Amino acid sequence: KATLITNPDTYEPNNDFTTAKLISTNTAIQGSIFPLGDYDYYKVNVSTSGLLTVDLTNVPANIAPLIYIYNSSQAYLKGGSATQGQNLTVSAELGSAGDYYIRVIANPSASSISAYSLKAGFTNFYIKNVSDSPDPFSPNNDGQKDITTIAATITAAGNWTINIKDSSNSIKRTFTGTGSAIS
Repeated sequence: KATLITNPDTYEPNNDFTTAKLISTNTAIQGSIFPLGDYDYYKVNVSTSGLLTVDLTNVPANIAPLIYIYNSSQAYLKGGSATQGQNLTVSAELGSAGDYYIRVIANPSASSISAYSLKAGFTNFYIKNVSDSPDPFSPNNDGQKDITTIAATITAAGNWTINIKDSSNSIKRTFTGTGSAIS
């Protein structure tokens, strides 16, 4: 007796750039890597430059996921991988408005009828170029590496807060400011 297993993934077919399904940013969708060798392509459209953060959660136990982000010319921008059953987040700075593509695959080639959850978050207000020196530093008032310089760029002027925490997650110092740079 043969049993037919159908794919409940409503975004299929989406196995290449030309069949990529348009999804909304900041909204979770469900997809699956099924059958064996399946690739899932999604397309997002953004109206300005900004940060695209792709979160893949509820990854089936036998799937070692890979995410790739491409620009409108299908040129690779950023990618990442995780071990079997692990969630994965990949972020890429987008330099302009337009269409961008997300590819989800399994490595090594595996499949699962169980659904994963994918969210393509987008914001044009974010922090980048974060640095601290020395790194690591130790704000415990013992005289060793207690002082650090923190710097970052914010993509638009705004109010910011930095909390310095110790290893037990207790806040030791708080700094606040306004502007598009932290230094």
